[in-house]
Amino acid sequence: MVEYAVNIIKSSDSIALINTPEGTRSFSPKWKQGFYYIAKETNIPIILCYADYKKKTCGMLKAIFVENKSFEEILTEIAPYYKAEIAKHPENYNEKLF
Repeated sequence: MVEYAVNIIKSSDSIALINTPEGTRSFSPKWKQGFYYIAKETNIPIILCYADYKKKTCGMLKAIFVENKSFEEILTEIAPYYKAEIAKHPENYNEKLF
């Protein structure tokens, strides 16, 4: 799936890709890594966005460039922006990053 997304991004003039690395619709034992590899391979930033289910709001928070950062460094930078209390199903939020 990563290779497929990378090829689409590289062949597009303009594109927006939404990827949810943490499973708040269903429990996931760890955050997924595909978004990191897509950003790394295409040299595009990861834009942190949110949807606050309780407040019925959404928005963008920050752009992060992968550059020479490891997956662990990126997740450590991202994690403080996301909290279980804004999710529709907070019981599915897993704070275990990797």
